Amino acid sequence: MIKIEKLKKHYGELKVLENINLKIDRGKIYGIAGRSGAGKSTLLRCINKLENYDSGSIKIDGVEVELLSDEEIRLLRKEIGMIFQNFPLISRATVYENVALPMTLWKCDKKYIEKRVKKLLELVQIPEKCNNKARELSGGQKQRVSIARALAMEPKILLSDESTSALDPSSTDSIVSLLKDINEELNITIVVVSHEMDVMQNLCDEMAIIENGVIKTLGKVEDVFIEKSPALLRLLGNENIREFAEEKNVLEIFYDIEGTNATLFSEMAKDINVDFKLLRNESMNLKNSKLDTALISVSNNELEKIKEYLVKREVRYRQY
Repeated sequence: MIKIEKLKKHYGELKVLENINLKIDRGKIYGIAGRSGAGKSTLLRCINKLENYDSGSIKIDGVEVELLSDEEIRLLRKEIGMIFQNFPLISRATVYENVALPMTLWKCDKKYIEKRVKKLLELVQIPEKCNNKARELSGGQKQRVSIARALAMEPKILLSDESTSALDPSSTDSIVSLLKDINEELNITIVVVSHEMDVMQNLCDEMAIIENGVIKTLGKVEDVFIEKSPALLRLLGNENIREFAEEKNVLEIFYDIEGTNATLFSEMAKDINVDFKLLRNESMNLKNSKLDTALISVSNNELEKIKEYLVKREVRYRQY
């Protein structure tokens, strides 16, 4: 649905985006992660032509964005909703008026607007706030209104630019859950920019990591977090290595506690008669599943035996 090839964007000598290549399939939630200033928000705004780019190609449903006329770009933006970090609502206007605004500007029929606003407020789960002023809402409620407004014109694509960064953890979780529901119910393609790795894990199907305008890592979210490229470790702060710097032969093991590997460690100790030290055991929440991870430390003598056993059991692991 969205195909980006060899995209470049410079500000003088500053290379904001350099040779960006991405393919985002219809109906997927795609995450773009990176530190502040990495170029991820600029990339997002290039998709709906809020930012121009120097060279390369962005195609949406096979249509080259760069070749569109001003009127065609206006129509394109009608099909691309966007939500922002600081939910730019009209504070003195009601929730109804804020959600209705795009439809009013496009001169939609009043009866259609009434029906559409009601449906959207039910979708974002705040129908009771219809007549409240935007300034009376909490941060999470304001973001729900922003999402409803972004969906007003029934877009095919929803762009989310750090939409959870200004929220507390509870509100972040609720917005992530809402976006997943919207994706499933409307089959809308969502592109998410965030520096929050929990958001990437819990929300996205696939992701890319940008550093200094260059894509360093991309793939399915589960694969990215299992393989832990240097780019991801730099974002995470490499906590695993720092915390257990004194340990030797640390393995991070990825398994399903509710599946065939529920008793992995007891079976491993029994089957190959090895000793190991369990350093940490926790769960990684993904969009549609949960992945359990464990850090273990083993002696030099046991290392290869354990690695061979994990390969035989088709259990993924990473050695630090």
